[in-house]
Amino acid sequence: MFTFFKGKKGVIFLVLLSILLPIIVISYGYIKNISIKNHLWNNNTNISEIENKESIIELDDVSMSINKDDGVITSGDTIVYRRYIYNLCNHSSIDDGPIWDDDIGLNRKEFSDRYSGWHIRSFNTRKIVMEKIIHGYCSQHYIVRGLDGYIVIYQPDMNGNLEIIKQTDIPIEYLPQDLQHQIEEGLVVDTLEEIEHMIEDLDS
Repeated sequence: MFTFFKGKKGVIFLVLLSILLPIIVISYGYIKNISIKNHLWNNNTNISEIENKESIIELDDVSMSINKDDGVITSGDTIVYRRYIYNLCNHSSIDDGPIWDDDIGLNRKEFSDRYSGWHIRSFNTRKIVMEKIIHGYCSQHYIVRGLDGYIVIYQPDMNGNLEIIKQTDIPIEYLPQDLQHQIEEGLVVDTLEEIEHMIEDLDS
């Protein structure tokens, strides 16, 4: 009799366990999922708040920079960086040095008005960065042209102005027609060696 009830109770216990176990697992998973969602929601909220604060800070920095820029005055310690951009060769060069005496004590507008052909990229008490586009070639090139009927070699300066560096006694009229046309337009070469080779070929 005792063995029978013991076996029956064991079966009932197993049945109840098989019913309750899934319920317990599902309940635990549901509660855990809610906890995870709440945690993720809180984290996302915090991240959003941080990103918003960073954006506000960046806007404040820009606003402060703009406001400060109105009151910036150049001093004797200001360094000026002048960047020349040459649109015919796509090269650029930078010339930097102390601010000129006549430009000390100017704010951005006053400085910009004085250099109307320049674009002011940066302006503060420590340094000024300005750019100017030059319609011409930089000093890394040489221009072969004619002057008074003879071949003359020019080199551009910082501002793109051509300076004579060599005058030859080679008459242009004796050159081949296509070369005469190139020289009339301004023959651009990168090295003096190229010009010397060209002159040697003409002499021969």
